[in-house]
Amino acid sequence: VLVVEDESILALDIQGYLQSLGYKVAAVTDKGEIAVKLAKKHQPDLVLMDIRLKGEMDGIDAGEQIWQTLRIPIIYLTAYAEKATLERAKKTMPYAYILKPFDSRDIQTAVEIALSKHAEEMQVREKRDWLNKVLMSLGDAVITADLNAEITYLNPKAEEVTGWNPPAGSPKVCRSHTLPPRSTKSRPILCATSVPTQPNRAEQGNTEQKNNLT
Repeated sequence: VLVVEDESILALDIQGYLQSLGYKVAAVTDKGEIAVKLAKKHQPDLVLMDIRLKGEMDGIDAGEQIWQTLRIPIIYLTAYAEKATLERAKKTMPYAYILKPFDSRDIQTAVEIALSKHAEEMQVREKRDWLNKVLMSLGDAVITADLNAEITYLNPKAEEVTGWNPPAGSPKVCRSHTLPPRSTKSRPILCATSVPTQPNRAEQGNTEQKNNLT
């Protein structure tokens, strides 16, 4: 864990809290610029970041740089809960806030939740990346859509077959789309959508029998 706190006594307390909980403290600093360098050097699992720091870079700017470049989760420490500060901090995607004054239980709760949340997000990201690689390598065209019939994904083969390469972030309603005019084919684009499953006939029969008995 990297600790970034401008009050030296409080920084020592935080270090003691973390070590008593079994966490290793990679480094302690009171400046945002140094915090960014230390994060790149030590690659900690978590950063405890005071919002008000010495120097030109405050904790929010330092936290944003660390998150954007290293994807290391940030927990902000602050004695200021004014709306403007929290709104600015929220844009940097922190995993938690700890308001001063705090004790070891506050540190423990925030750290455990942040690490657990980050681990879950990493698992989801790894599965998503694996699935994307599989779909990218398929020789068949794959087109997926949501329940509103808006296309959410086309793999390279689908783009090749349809001649359609929509810009990222611009969903298309697929139920009304046919292949682009430059294609000689006229069949509509087929979409994979999630639909509610229908009970089979046996299940329907069982349900009707139960209804007749009641």
